[in-house]
Parts: sequence; structure tokens; C-alpha cells
Amino acid sequence: RAGTRVRIGESLVTPSNPRNNQLEVSLADFATADLHPGTVNLQVLQPSQNHNGSLQAGAPPDQKLESNGAPFILRPSIEDITPLGLEDDAEDGITGTIQVTLHPPVGPRQRAVLLLNERTTENPAAYSFDTPLRQNATDTLRFSIWGVSPGEYLLRVQIDGAESLLTVDEDESSETYEQYVAP
Repeated sequence: RAGTRVRIGESLVTPSNPRNNQLEVSLADFATADLHPGTVNLQVLQPSQNHNGSLQAGAPPDQKLESNGAPFILRPSIEDITPLGLEDDAEDGITGTIQVTLHPPVGPRQRAVLLLNERTTENPAAYSFDTPLRQNATDTLRFSIWGVSPGEYLLRVQIDGAESLLTVDEDESSETYEQYVAP
């Protein structure tokens, strides 16, 4: 229907190629500053119409029919990982900072947790580290880590419960085929 819009978070967009029973939108059409990882609300807005389908005469131009909200999980995507000043103290383990660049940006009041899981099948170590809340939205987070045993780790970031995905090895000739291999 003409005038149909889709709201995700605080942003509104016009769907491309709307059909009677299907609307398509791309998250790329929404303002990045308004999208943050976590549970996000989606809603369809349509202009008011009378019973025969024409725009309702006398209705204010901004009056809309609104669907129920439909929550979905927007996962963060890890764009870059930078270790900063990591030191290995034999007694206290590895300490330092891990900087992670994410997309979309993290909101100022969102809880961010770094998850490290050792990549082994024999007694794997697992760690989680929070980062303080921020004053502004950002795509770069710094996590202070401490007491981490030396090893190879898979890294994920969880924002308000929405977790970044791990990469699975899809090379059939690889010894790690169908295993998590990164980041």
C-alpha cells in the first residue's frame, strides 16, 4: 500500500518492492546511528484508510495504522580485533587490553561482554570480561583482561545478550572442517 513504512528502532524507511503479503527492507537502509546490537523492535506503519481502501478523508496526514511490534535479535559483527599491551606473567596469566571493532555501533547504556573460549577439547578454559558503560555510541570497545591462561582462544562479543557469531571452517580438505576456527 502506498505510504507504508517500516520502523526499526527509531528509524523509518520505505520498503522496496512492497507486495500484499510481504515487505522487504535492508538493514543497510536504516541509519546506523539508530541501530544497536541487541533486541530491536520492528513495526509496520500505514496511512489511515477507509473501508474501501482509499485514504480516509479528513484524517490528519500523519495519522497511521501501526502493527504490533515484533522483536528480533540484531547480532554484533566483529570487524577487527587488536591486542594492546598483552603481557604473560607466569604466576598471574595474561593481562592487558583487547580492542574490538564492531558493527553496528554499541549504544552508551548497553552491556558489553568479551567471551574467550579456549580452542581445545581437553579441559578448555573460558573467560568473560565486561567493559564499562560509555558516554556515546561507539563501534570500538576496549576490554581489560587478566588471569588468562596461555592458549588459542575463540573470541565473541555479547551486547545486551546478542552474541557475535563464530566462523566455521567450510574447507572439506581441512583438518578443522566443520569446526569453529575464528575469530
